[in-house]
Order: sequence, then structure tokens, then C-alpha cells
Amino acid sequence: MSFPLTTPSRDESSRSRDSSDQRLWAAEAGLELYGLRVGIRSNRADILTQMLLRLPTGWKRAGLRPFDRSYSLWADGADYPAMLYRGSRLVLQNVSCEEALARLEYDVELFVVENNPERVFVHAGVVGWHGRAIVIPGRSYSGKSTLVAALCHAGATYYSDEYAVFDADGRVHAYPRPLRLRQTSDGRPPVATDQHLRLGEEPLPLALVVLTRYQSGACLQPQTVSPGEALLALLANTMSARRRPELVLTSLQRALTGGRVVAGPRGEAGETAEQLLRLAGH
Repeated sequence: MSFPLTTPSRDESSRSRDSSDQRLWAAEAGLELYGLRVGIRSNRADILTQMLLRLPTGWKRAGLRPFDRSYSLWADGADYPAMLYRGSRLVLQNVSCEEALARLEYDVELFVVENNPERVFVHAGVVGWHGRAIVIPGRSYSGKSTLVAALCHAGATYYSDEYAVFDADGRVHAYPRPLRLRQTSDGRPPVATDQHLRLGEEPLPLALVVLTRYQSGACLQPQTVSPGEALLALLANTMSARRRPELVLTSLQRALTGGRVVAGPRGEAGETAEQLLRLAGH
């Protein structure tokens, strides 16, 4: 279903006197994101540029309207209160422009990964190694970003520290947002680093899925996982499993036919990375 950028519903208009259609928008763009059409606009061209920088990687320009979802950000500058609309509904108001941009980034990414008609997004870190993919499923705080960084330092190609993106044939595509390493000692938010990473571009067949989590003092002793257990583990980290079960199952089953799945707690990332590259082979 598509939603126009400017026309609110009658109910939405009655709920908010500050509806987005009452404002004058100076800059707008239509975008295609993994098969979904998203519209964004702002009262200032420089803010629209900032909005574009916050979108998921891989977007392409598309014609204006109709959109599957639209966003509008009104602000007079970084130090002035901002308002963020989803469609004609006011989502945030009286916040900083940075806070509005952060909410936009989160909201658009969640919309894309949960509703994508062409791709299956699995929470995972991904690297490429000799033309095949190593996938490390896991949610936040599971240590996957640290392990991805270590794999890249050991020579692997960076694909993602957040999502493994599978197509209908089971190949893994890049989702190369900046690699973010958490600073746990003082509670600061994740920091982004390029670490001189070599970025992957081509979709890859699966070589290895690693079901692991950091455990102090552990040494990875990989145990082979059955195809059924492997599928369940991937489904547990798949965003659209309930919305698009047919696509998800087909994609993941095809991916697993060409790869090996191992499990076990791991120790330090550097030692584990070298071991995983050996397991993935040449």
C-alpha cells in the first residue's frame, strides 16, 4: 500500500493542528530502498542533505510519489527545536535537529528491514572471505561487531556489522554502514570506525554461519549444527519472519544448502577470527 507525501487523512488532520501539509517544504526527494519507496522532505536543503546521510545504505533516487512511507523534518538550524513527521502524523517536536535525525535513521531502517519485499534481513555481522560469506548472527551486545572487526583486520572483506541481507537465491549482500564498536567501560554509545576496511560489493554464497557469543576464558571449539537447528537460529534473528514467511524460508534454506554451521562460545576476537578463516577455507 502506498501513502502520498502531502495529503493527510481527515482523522489525522483533526488530531493535530500542526499537520505537515500546512507547512512550506523547500526540498524533497523520492528514494528507492531495497524495493520500497520512501519520500523525505525538509524546509531547508541542507537539512535534506543530512536526512539523506542518515538513510540505510544502498538507496537510489526515484521519482516523487507515490511512496510506501514518507518523512518530513522541519528545523531552522542545529540549535533550534525540530519537528519530525511520518506521513502527516507528528512524531517528534521540540527536540534538537540531531535527535530528529537519529529518530529518522532508526525509523526508516526498521521500516525497510521489517517490510522489505525482496530481501531478508538477519541481525548478523558479515564478512567476505575468498568469494564466500561468513555470517555471525546475534543481537546487540553479543560481540558480533568486535569479531567482525577482528576478521577484517585478519584480511576479510567488510559487509556488515548489523544485518546479513539475503536475496531469494540465498546469496548475501552488503549492508556496509560504519562499523560500530561499543565502549563498555564508561557507558558511552557505540563509536564508528572505518579501520581502513575493504568493502564488499558483490553478493556472495554462504561459506560459514557461526553461532557464538563471547565468554571470558573460552576457546572456540566449534560443534557442527544440524540444518534444522541452523534454520531456527537464523529465524530467531530475522526481522521479517512473520510478515513474509515464504520469502524468508526459501531464502534461508537456499543459503544453508551451500554453507556450514558451527556453534560454541568464543574467547578473544583475534584468536577466534583466525580460527574462523581457517574453517571457512579457501
